[in-house]
Amino acid sequence: MPTSPTSQVCAEAVQALERQDISSAIGLLRAELARQPDPQVHALLGLAHFRCEQYEPAVHHYAAALALAPDRAA
Repeated sequence: MPTSPTSQVCAEAVQALERQDISSAIGLLRAELARQPDPQVHALLGLAHFRCEQYEPAVHHYAAALALAPDRAA
């Protein structure tokens, strides 16, 4: 089963976060978000901003993820 472009971008962003390359992760995720809104992209952007201690954008992206997929809140 082929993966979606969003899934591929998210996987690349997770790898960048694991390498502590947060700016690359944010860049990948922002570009994908400009293409289409997606709760997983918002959640990963929230995590990336949180790791940079940028709490206001982190909260914004976590809230957007929740708004797009309230059933996935955990």
